[in-house]
Amino acid sequence: MRRIKKMRLGLIALGMVACNGGQNVGEENANPADSASAEAIEEVLSTMSLEPLWQSDSTLITNESVLYYAEGDFLLVSNIEGKPTELDDKGSIAKVSTDGKIIDAAWATGMNAPKGMCVLGEKLFVSDVNRVIAISMENTADRDYYPIEGAQFLNDLSTDGKAVYVSDMALGTLHRIKDGVLSLVADSVASLNGLCFAENKLFGLNAEGLIEFDLQDGTYQVLNDKVQGGDGLVSLGNGKFIASKWQGEIWFIDGEEASQMLSSQEEGIQTADIGFNPNTNTVYVPRFFSNYISAFRLLSE
Repeated sequence: MRRIKKMRLGLIALGMVACNGGQNVGEENANPADSASAEAIEEVLSTMSLEPLWQSDSTLITNESVLYYAEGDFLLVSNIEGKPTELDDKGSIAKVSTDGKIIDAAWATGMNAPKGMCVLGEKLFVSDVNRVIAISMENTADRDYYPIEGAQFLNDLSTDGKAVYVSDMALGTLHRIKDGVLSLVADSVASLNGLCFAENKLFGLNAEGLIEFDLQDGTYQVLNDKVQGGDGLVSLGNGKFIASKWQGEIWFIDGEEASQMLSSQEEGIQTADIGFNPNTNTVYVPRFFSNYISAFRLLSE
């Protein structure tokens, strides 16, 4: 691949760790791994590409999501290990280094089919079919459980620094967990999957494309209809996002436009819920049935 000028992103890190790797700095910029703040972007860019860096061993069974944990500078990878909706206690979370070495394949076990993750305070929140599990980062045996009545396919998570939001892709619902209390925020959001809190807003991916929620009344608006049925979502600020589609695609979204940066559909290799390290501009891609994760450098022309 032709090497081109690298996108220069900075990270303003002021506080606790938040979802999808990065520091939780409260409502002003709660999720810098989902969101590199607009002030930290030195250039307004329109064309992006991905440069392959490495891939891990093929031992991460049915890995669905990658989270960059900034405070520890490592990755957490959720592994379904069974069927995506079965309550079988087979699921786990692995700890992986930022250069792809598996540190602890069983960092946390005893889950069913874990998928999306985020960190709020000292706890890792994980979606697990019909419940959310909050796992202590210091002692993974220390857990809180948030069962969601009627939930069928809880998927992605994000945080605003005070609450955790979780999508149910099967039911098209959005729930919030705040101060230990569970509430319904929105429903009838067809195939809602990826979530990303950035710039004081909650964004999502659903059957219609990239959407922005109004958290006061549970409504949403479609911002971009080019990437429909997306999976993972990362904000770069200023209306720019990276989005994955499970079938094997990664896209760069810029306002109402979008361009494909990667396709592995022909090879039958999936691209599930991506993670992002804004310090190194690295995108981490779970390969699902292929049982490994790939890392790419985010570049711009």
